[in-house]
Amino acid sequence: MLANVTTRRRELGIPLRKRRLLGGDEKSEVKVFCVLRMIATERLQPLQTLTRTNFVTAWFQCAEVHYLNWRNNIHHKDLSLNNLMYRERDGSICGVMNDWYLAVDVLHPQTRTGSEVTGTTPFMAIDLLQKEALCGKVQYFYHHDLEAFMWIFIWVVCCYEDGKRRKPVHELYDSWISGNMLRCRMSKLAILDLEVFGDAGPTSTWTAESWLAEDIRIQLRRTRNIRREKNSAWRR
Repeated sequence: MLANVTTRRRELGIPLRKRRLLGGDEKSEVKVFCVLRMIATERLQPLQTLTRTNFVTAWFQCAEVHYLNWRNNIHHKDLSLNNLMYRERDGSICGVMNDWYLAVDVLHPQTRTGSEVTGTTPFMAIDLLQKEALCGKVQYFYHHDLEAFMWIFIWVVCCYEDGKRRKPVHELYDSWISGNMLRCRMSKLAILDLEVFGDAGPTSTWTAESWLAEDIRIQLRRTRNIRREKNSAWRR
């Protein structure tokens, strides 16, 4: 799956941005890049192998952990299905957020500008799936990560059956994993515009979770419409 932002940046011909070090001049500008680090952790299990209540519980726990870290100025910045895991102890499921190597400490001015776009294409917020975002012209907010959590939920409920991914997935979701950010963006907009999920909806594995997926989709559409109306009013 070609979904990383570096690949997309190269395809669009967007160079790495330069950032001026704190208190420096133009000569102190450096290119923005990542440093590879290896971290040894316990063996965790993929969240998508869970079903029904167990999946919803672990997914919500991951969202809660993300929120608490955000409130304490640690931003994960790369939400994806592969970064949401779980452990099972004493018969209880516990969601775990993994892969923090792109996380930033917002209290450290030299680790961020507020406009860096990182993430995994299939789950990125719609506003970040455009060239303007990769050029640093879209401010990164908490709601972008919250939206990513919602797309992860929809992806699992609509593309996984009994803990395994359906092959093939519905054509709307196939666009998410095409490696094309514009196709992914247009697919998500099309999903929001659906009157009902229909054959693009949850698989037979899910029962009450199907209603939650539909509520999430409707909420995404409402918030997008509200934001669009506010932006339109601001421009006037």
